[in-house]
Amino acid sequence: MNRPHVLITHNDLDGAGCAVVFRKVMGDKDIKIYHEGYDTIDSRIRSVFEDHHPSTITLADISPVSSEAIALLDTAAKFID
Repeated sequence: MNRPHVLITHNDLDGAGCAVVFRKVMGDKDIKIYHEGYDTIDSRIRSVFEDHHPSTITLADISPVSSEAIALLDTAAKFID
């Protein structure tokens, strides 16, 4: 099974910058990048865990809102702000 490295970032200009840096750092590894708002971040976190079983999840320039999403990320995510 393919386990991508996932970046979830804010859907603003700083988030776009985070995506550029992520692509550069990850090189040719399998990556998925999602640009989200605070109204969609929690559902994206759930869908990433359900659909991709990621190798890593990196959150940049955005944080989850619900305690359920925070619990999912408890041991799996890197937060960069």
